[in-house]
Amino acid sequence: MRCAFIIVGHYRKLGDSRVVDSIVKFQNQYPSIVFDNHLYVSFDDNDGKLFHHNISKNDLTFDEVKEKMNFCSINTFKYVNNRREKQKYDLDSHHVLINDKKYDFTIEKQNLTWSLRTDQRGKICNQIFPQFFNIKKAYEFVKKYETENDVSYDIYIRSRTDLVFNHFHVDLTQLNTDSPCVFVPTFTPGDHGIADQIAFCNKFASDIYFNVESSFRDPSKLICREQCIVLRKYRENNKEIPNALYDNTHNILNDHLLSNNCKIIILNSTITATPSSADLYILR
Repeated sequence: MRCAFIIVGHYRKLGDSRVVDSIVKFQNQYPSIVFDNHLYVSFDDNDGKLFHHNISKNDLTFDEVKEKMNFCSINTFKYVNNRREKQKYDLDSHHVLINDKKYDFTIEKQNLTWSLRTDQRGKICNQIFPQFFNIKKAYEFVKKYETENDVSYDIYIRSRTDLVFNHFHVDLTQLNTDSPCVFVPTFTPGDHGIADQIAFCNKFASDIYFNVESSFRDPSKLICREQCIVLRKYRENNKEIPNALYDNTHNILNDHLLSNNCKIIILNSTITATPSSADLYILR
């Protein structure tokens, strides 16, 4: 089996050895699977101070990250304020400093991302939407890589740049089915629903998962909201569902997968937003 391990997001903590080493350790658990690592990354944050604050604590240079991860492809994106700024953006080389070392990247116009509320018809957080746009773009680059290098992936894993695989294991061979199937953990603490930070997709589900951006633009065609895991939990306990919960990111993702006839397997593992003993956690 062959797996595309796709890391998407701001650079942030990717230069932290806890993130990189945990990914390498996770992949080494599966000697029968060939992992091809792909990176789709932005080297600037909406708040530049946040970006520099995060990377200042990294202990790996970008060169060391690339050596450890052995990326098959690296593509970069950049946030701009709006569509008008996208049209006039200077597409010359994009210079960034990572751990005080200068790197040059070429950013194509198609990889400029903006967030505009009028682009969305649902009650979606204005900061969330670009995340799924970039997931889609990353997937397009991976599919292009498959075509150009005559390879075909059986599994597609999407992960963040700051996610630590802490004692995490899942039987990836169970994704070897002939129908769309996605493995996802839940996000804790609190009632959120399925995690939107990571997913394990078979080849029949990858087109569905990585194109969830379409449902964030227009959720009117979604038909399975009441079947979402956290909403079922509320119904079973006769609790009123808060409006904010009903339309949260996790449930729209959940609804999108179900509405496209994709089977969702909820893993026993959970993700937490702070470093902990959880199987998976976001490094802050």
